[in-house]
Amino acid sequence: MSFTEMRFQELKNSLLTHNGELCRLSKKLSATRFYVFVFKSYNLMTQKNLKAQRQPHKNIKSCRT
Repeated sequence: MSFTEMRFQELKNSLLTHNGELCRLSKKLSATRFYVFVFKSYNLMTQKNLKAQRQPHKNIKSCRT
């Protein structure tokens, strides 16, 4: 193995490890994005449910009067 071949191999290995780190980071990012999305949608759903629960009471009051 010549010096240039060794250098090339080192560069290739460092690039591979770098790509691995990037891959892990992107996976973490996508996971956090997914959790945020789930959290937001859950909040929206609970807000809608609360509004739906509040709505009939208003209707009942208006019906009584």
